[in-house]
Amino acid sequence: MKKISAAQSTLILSLLHSGLSEAKIQKKTGHSLSTISRVRSKHCPDLPRQKGGHPSKLSPSQVNYATWLFHRGKAENAVQTAKIISNMNSQTISATTLRRKLKGFGWKAVVKKKHPQLKPRHWQARLQFAERYKE
Repeated sequence: MKKISAAQSTLILSLLHSGLSEAKIQKKTGHSLSTISRVRSKHCPDLPRQKGGHPSKLSPSQVNYATWLFHRGKAENAVQTAKIISNMNSQTISATTLRRKLKGFGWKAVVKKKHPQLKPRHWQARLQFAERYKE
């Protein structure tokens, strides 16, 4: 394994501090990923690593708006909320994406509790009871 020069090492460090990913530094400098990783761990181990994957479709403000829609009763489920947010933006957002984000914010799906429908004889009996004991 060949040693890299001090100039190359400082170039790699400056690119790391500027916020470039190791893959982009590899393309710019021509050094392998393991060399760049080794320089990084030796000289600046406390430098935060970049989060992998593609950027999120939903911004935090959109997730807050979705929670607001639920609280205010403007939407009852994730599908309705995703449609409202998609209409606001030019990109489509699936309900699954919204569910994952809401789950990360501490929300969870709950099945609505069903209540029996009151029949006319039930509410008449209730009214008679109230009139009998209204004092």
